[in-house]
Amino acid sequence: FNAFFKNPANKTIEIRLDGPDRLTLYAKIEGRLIQSGDGDSKKPAPRLLLNVTDITEIKQVENKLKDVEIFQRDLLETIPIPVFYKDANGRYLDCNHAFEKFLGTSKEDFIGKTVFEINPTKLAEEYHRNDLDLMKTRQIQQYESQVKSASGELRDVIFHKSVFVDAADNVLGLIGGILDITDRKRAEQKKNELISDLEKA
Repeated sequence: FNAFFKNPANKTIEIRLDGPDRLTLYAKIEGRLIQSGDGDSKKPAPRLLLNVTDITEIKQVENKLKDVEIFQRDLLETIPIPVFYKDANGRYLDCNHAFEKFLGTSKEDFIGKTVFEINPTKLAEEYHRNDLDLMKTRQIQQYESQVKSASGELRDVIFHKSVFVDAADNVLGLIGGILDITDRKRAEQKKNELISDLEKA
């Protein structure tokens, strides 16, 4: 407040007020200094002209959006499978902790990067090709592939992906989940090998 009243030019202050019936109100204050007469003094005394705007509805919307954002983040972190999302140019925007753990990296190492910057070339080309197809068709995508895990091992996975859009139905990017089926496929392979050995016997 002291800094604002000392020189209010190009400054604003947002304040919270306790209204009636426990209602919380928000206001934005803008001001400017003006010169005016001081009665007995010949020297003009500075006066402060204030403009107060009720921004309660705006702040309520902002708070609701923050609540939704926190809920979505908590939900994303609760999901036990790796989840990621990218922008329309194929650059990673974010992921959950399960994704970081599965790949053995932190989000800071790949956010803003494309698949070609963090994956083996052959896999990156496959991911990119499927991403382009998803952006074009907008159909929910599901396919088997492989992912290089934190241990450096290629794991068999199923990708589940879909686009997300804005209010005008423009594609903003895609969101995907990774289901690790390596153990299941290995068990099936062992079962088939055992059946084959029994048939030969």
